[in-house]
Amino acid sequence: MKKILAMVLFMGVVVLSACSEETTLYDEITEEGVLTVATSGTLIAASYYNDQDELTGFDVEVAREVGRRLGVDVKFEIMSVDGMLPAVDTGRVDLAANDFSATKNRKETFTFSEPYKYSYSTMVVRKVITLVCVLLKI
Repeated sequence: MKKILAMVLFMGVVVLSACSEETTLYDEITEEGVLTVATSGTLIAASYYNDQDELTGFDVEVAREVGRRLGVDVKFEIMSVDGMLPAVDTGRVDLAANDFSATKNRKETFTFSEPYKYSYSTMVVRKVITLVCVLLKI
């Protein structure tokens, strides 16, 4: 887990610091002291509200750790998934953390960290339906 967080932090610093003499996003974040993160708060396991009505989840906790290691506060902006990437693109938020896949189209516009988790989606059906699928060979 420490290696994963270190890798994410390293990629974040690389992405945020760019290669120019101008003020970088990293400079702006550290000067302001706040990392603004878009998330939905509705994706169980990645970004959701627990029984105490606190925002949590794997992506949320990774973002908090990145902020801790950068020495800045983390401010979460709750928004719909379809608004997150435009919010990053316009600079409204610094990053989006909500189980995003690095698709070819997204890579043309955005910089992605190294993957820090791998998700494998599946469907769940009743055993009766599974038996029917086996019998029908589908």
